[in-house]
Amino acid sequence: MAERANWGAIGLALLVACGGGDDEPGACRRSSDCALNARCVNGFCVAREDAGSARDAGRDATPDAGPDAARDAARDAARDAGVDAAAPDAGPCGATMEVSTLEELLTFVPAAYGPSFPADWDSQAASSPDLRATATLTVLPEDFPSPTDCPDCSTRLLLDANLAGAATIAGGGVRIESGVEFRMRFANPHDGSLAAQTTVRFERPCAGHCFASELRCSEDQACYEAGESFCLACEHRPGRECACVGSDGEPLPDDSACVYGLFLIGECKMGACVYQFMR
Repeated sequence: MAERANWGAIGLALLVACGGGDDEPGACRRSSDCALNARCVNGFCVAREDAGSARDAGRDATPDAGPDAARDAARDAARDAGVDAAAPDAGPCGATMEVSTLEELLTFVPAAYGPSFPADWDSQAASSPDLRATATLTVLPEDFPSPTDCPDCSTRLLLDANLAGAATIAGGGVRIESGVEFRMRFANPHDGSLAAQTTVRFERPCAGHCFASELRCSEDQACYEAGESFCLACEHRPGRECACVGSDGEPLPDDSACVYGLFLIGECKMGACVYQFMR
């Protein structure tokens, strides 16, 4: 008799734990239908230790967060760590290549530099991939061969002032410390009347950080100063229009001073720079 009573108590406890009282013993629509030590899985109350096994087996009714949620979580973690939220992922930038010698560095120099540009730099300029120096590199202008589209050109080296771990040196050269990530960009003379001198610029990598005064161009993932520089280099608008673009990307008011071309001062009229003698 006592044994029958014990089995009855056990059955009652199981019924309560499984949310007895629904049309089918153990049936549920939500975890609140179950006892505190159980949860609703696929329409039935399951003890919580067993619910984990059901979830691991792929039977949990909770939907997968998916790749979008994972990407958003990674972006939020990067932002919390102080990483530029606008920095591109490896997709548009590609893999970072390691270089330890001058010879390895020069393998990333294109044979031809391509057309000239109205601005100092342009999103269509030839570029190396992102590079990581694994030893200190010292580079001089004469180390670079003349490009095939400007065979008589000499080379000038420029350095992005915001590229940490790199410095200019005597002879017009650049020194890059070990561990620095960077990329090279290449430009031919902007004007055929100028001295035949190509330019190689050492700058922040494609995946680098943009500062508050800069905008990232989607074409080359480079950072350009907001306003005229971004207008010319990324949007490819006429120089007279870009001379009258403010740092907010909006046209400057009429009669604002502007400089365009060979450093001639004009005034903005209807979103374009007009020389004073043309008025």
